[in-house]
Amino acid sequence: MVSQETFDPPTYESEELMFDITFHPYNDVLAASFITGEVKILAANATETKELATLKNHKSSCRTCLFAPNGKSLISASEDCSIALVDERGDLVSRIKNAHEFPIYSLYFINDNLFASGDDEGIVKIWDINTCKPVYDCHEQQGTITDFVATEDKSMLLATSTDGSLGVYNLKKPNTASDKLYALSDSTEEDLLAITLVKGGKKVLCSSQEGSIFIYKWDWFGQNSDKISGHPNSIDAMIKIDENTVITGGEDGFIRGVSVYPNKIQAFLGQHTESEETQPIQRMAFNRNRNIVATCSYDCKIRFHDVSKFVSKRAGEPVDLMEEDDDPVEEEEKDFVDMDDDDDDDDDDDDDDDDDDDSFEEEGADKKKKFTGKLKDGLDLENLSKAKTTKSRKKLIQNQQRKNFFSDF
Repeated sequence: MVSQETFDPPTYESEELMFDITFHPYNDVLAASFITGEVKILAANATETKELATLKNHKSSCRTCLFAPNGKSLISASEDCSIALVDERGDLVSRIKNAHEFPIYSLYFINDNLFASGDDEGIVKIWDINTCKPVYDCHEQQGTITDFVATEDKSMLLATSTDGSLGVYNLKKPNTASDKLYALSDSTEEDLLAITLVKGGKKVLCSSQEGSIFIYKWDWFGQNSDKISGHPNSIDAMIKIDENTVITGGEDGFIRGVSVYPNKIQAFLGQHTESEETQPIQRMAFNRNRNIVATCSYDCKIRFHDVSKFVSKRAGEPVDLMEEDDDPVEEEEKDFVDMDDDDDDDDDDDDDDDDDDDSFEEEGADKKKKFTGKLKDGLDLENLSKAKTTKSRKKLIQNQQRKNFFSDF
């Protein structure tokens, strides 16, 4: 059950560009990585967002940072190819100077003792946090490793890349094994930017630079079996709410609640900027109670968005007992989903289980407008049409959320 405790921290403003944000798993504390190479530790409450400490462990841009699941350590990685590990007091435990040959882009904790790192050339490494030594490495993808997710039993690690591929690595195999790459998808011809697992691990969601969420069926990794359309442009951030729902952060600055089977944008949950100038969402993070989403962008600000109403609403969704069609979607059906050019803002599909909250619909309708701000590649932003929803599939698997405990940071 989602905690009823909700707070709305004020916006945090910095003079320097930030690249990543991460919440502590048990406290109202977050870390942000900066272009200066610094990591700042911030405390957020209903009245203020203040700096607690500044960590200076990198010589160039700190691209990413992440708290361990147990909250006892923080790792960060830099363009200078280094990884830094600090303890819960903020003291430097280890700095791995040349952790990769190329700049590091992504980090992911597999468990409290193992974490993965990915660089700009597609190299994946897994590290033992106790020895700060690599125990696994693989180079099967050719673009930047943008995101990771592991299966619930931690036997498989999945990675997305800007070469358009999804890589699946078998962690049960020794590092010397020739078959430690479990699967490698065909290229989608779009940069894949974020990844998560839903439907009890049977479906893999990968967001793309062109605004699609590709859906892969487990053990059918060659090609996506379906996709969710409707985002007008790049989806740089995506976090999971439960087995049926994700929240996305778009290049148009909007936060959206998206359901999986039916594949549909259910609600507009917020916007990173209140001005007409678009600020793309670079990263998002859930707080410990999973009712606040923090976003960061090129405006050097961290904004906080209350999503408790939507999260609670999705948690109360009825179980769908319909049988899932396990056959991959035929090409004609995928084209139909992809080529919807209807500019009408009203979605007239006949889905009986459409349970959009009217307040979300009204809020979203007010916010849907054409933007003239600039994207990262210099193109003008445009609102595109909504995607058609697919029929509901499979029975909903209730998300087992970990009980939160407080500890001093």
